[in-house]
Amino acid sequence: MASTEQVEQSLKDLNEAVSCGMDNAEPERAFESICFADVALNKLISNGVIQVPPEDELNYFNEIDRFEAVFPGSDKRMRMDGCLILPNGHGELDLHIFVTDYERRLEVEKITEEGNKSFR
Repeated sequence: MASTEQVEQSLKDLNEAVSCGMDNAEPERAFESICFADVALNKLISNGVIQVPPEDELNYFNEIDRFEAVFPGSDKRMRMDGCLILPNGHGELDLHIFVTDYERRLEVEKITEEGNKSFR
C-alpha cells in the first residue's frame, strides 16, 4: 500500500501533468478532461494495459480528441474525451472510448464506505 506522502506526490504529479498538457495544447484541445485523458491513456499504454503496435503500424489510428454532441430535440448529451482505434490481432479493429470524470483537487480526499452511498 502506498504511503500518504506517495499518494500526495502522485496527486501533485497528476495536476502538473494536466496543467502542462493544457499549456501545450492547441486551443481546440485545451480542456482539462482531454489533458487528463491524454495523461491516463499514456499511463495505460506505458504500463501495458493497452497494447499499442509499433508506431509504423499505427498510421492514423492513434487519434485522441474531444467529441460532444447534443441530440436534436432533446436535452440529452453525449461526450467522448478520447478514443483509440487499434488492430486487435484478428484482422479487425477495436474502438476504445474514454470518458473522463476529472476535477482538479489540491488535496487527497479519503473515501470511506460510510461517506459514500455508492458502496451500499
